[in-house]
Amino acid sequence: KGVYAVLDESQTVRYIGITRKVASCIELHRRDVSALTKFIKFHITAPDASKEELQGLWKAWMQDAIELTGGIPDGNMRDHI
Repeated sequence: KGVYAVLDESQTVRYIGITRKVASCIELHRRDVSALTKFIKFHITAPDASKEELQGLWKAWMQDAIELTGGIPDGNMRDHI
């Protein structure tokens, strides 16, 4: 389980996700949107981490991304889901 962020070549956060299988999700991003997947940031949690812990970490990362860029990462916009 964990939270991960996909960053482009300028290290701008393009997507922040929560998953039970971090490695699999990262591989999917590398395959499906390779042009935008140049760097990955991830945090693996304890196996027994609660949904609330994961959501709290995701929200903190999202807030950081919004503060840095002035908006929600492209991949997290409703149009991209």
